[in-house]
Amino acid sequence: MDFYTILDQILALLRQRQRVTYQALQRQFHLDGTALNDLKAELLYAYPQVREDPGRGLVWSGDVDTAAAVDAPPASPQNRTLYTPPYLAEKILLSRSALEGERKHVTVLFTDIKSSMELVGGRDPEEAQQLLDPALPS
Repeated sequence: MDFYTILDQILALLRQRQRVTYQALQRQFHLDGTALNDLKAELLYAYPQVREDPGRGLVWSGDVDTAAAVDAPPASPQNRTLYTPPYLAEKILLSRSALEGERKHVTVLFTDIKSSMELVGGRDPEEAQQLLDPALPS
């Protein structure tokens, strides 16, 4: 795959997912470090909607472009995991504002229960929740 084909696919991926890690890009497109750095430099220079989350990945900070998202080049068959018919993709994108939530500033407290992963690892999610619920405040 040539440089600009990969670049176009990364742009479509960023528009769709809003952020992507460098490791995911390397895995998806079979990139070595040099190729990844070249693509990153091109994206950050030529597309002001793309910004870097240093050391982690790239973030799409622009609006989703309806025409670009619907007309984005299709992924190669070996990379395609999901197909959305064009008429449905357009319908989803046109009703995007109704589907989106709202932005709010929130305060989040993250806590961890010591050794909880050893306790719930490999269990069914509902079973894990039943084990952890008594320890968590309502």
